[in-house]
Amino acid sequence: MSNIAVSERKEEAIEAHDIYLAEPVLWAKNVLGIELWTMQRQILEAIRDNERVAVRSCFGSGKTYTASIAALWFLYNFLPSTVVTTAPTGRQVKEILWREIAQRFGAARFPLDGDLLTTQLTLDTKWFAIGMSTDNPEAFQGLHNKNVLAVVDEASGVSTEIFTALENPMASGNAHLLLIGNPTQQTGGFRDAFKADSGFKTFHISAFDTPNFTELGITRKDIEDGTWMAKQNNKPLPYPTLVSPEWVAGRYKAWGPGSYLYQVRVEGEFPQQGVNNLFALD
Repeated sequence: MSNIAVSERKEEAIEAHDIYLAEPVLWAKNVLGIELWTMQRQILEAIRDNERVAVRSCFGSGKTYTASIAALWFLYNFLPSTVVTTAPTGRQVKEILWREIAQRFGAARFPLDGDLLTTQLTLDTKWFAIGMSTDNPEAFQGLHNKNVLAVVDEASGVSTEIFTALENPMASGNAHLLLIGNPTQQTGGFRDAFKADSGFKTFHISAFDTPNFTELGITRKDIEDGTWMAKQNNKPLPYPTLVSPEWVAGRYKAWGPGSYLYQVRVEGEFPQQGVNNLFALD
């Protein structure tokens, strides 16, 4: 290949990199081969544009799937960078978010560089992603880098000590924090992220915001009166891996719309009344 051709290839690579820094949704499509639905696109763009992002959602909304895409986009487009992920338990770190990361890595349209282990993806000494359990807050203190993305999965179950420890890598120059989870706890760092003065860009995803409802025109009222079945009419679900109208209808009958479980798992709401609480919180 001539020097001119090599130079042109380098310029093309630089141009593509500049585009993907600004367009995480396009990177997901072109590199990972993934078409995202509306709120997934909005979340990726919010991570690009905001230092702190928090997402509370129903069961089966694809939030961890979205977080895995965010982790890979950040790692491969900010050089050098550190992506650190955590969750309430080591099992959750390994079997939930890092399983998704491994699947996205392996299914990419083009081979991605790096050495992938169970909870680590390394491109260079100061350029890596790592999953860490929450049993040692001090372990988060050495994770400074020029570019940092911290991802907290199932964030309702993470202690205040871990949120405090994460402020250490967040002191880096280009640092971003993503909190995702079902809103299972009435208090704590995840709940605080949704207060008006928290500094977080926030998202709330109920089952009724997901495409298996929106694309079929299924509403809360349809679940209440049973008309969801006529609207689905044996049509295949647009997103088979996401929460389904059938499941929500079953939970409506089994749990009731005012129950703790329905509030959290279906509506994606912080519970007004917890399992052991006698009175609802205002």
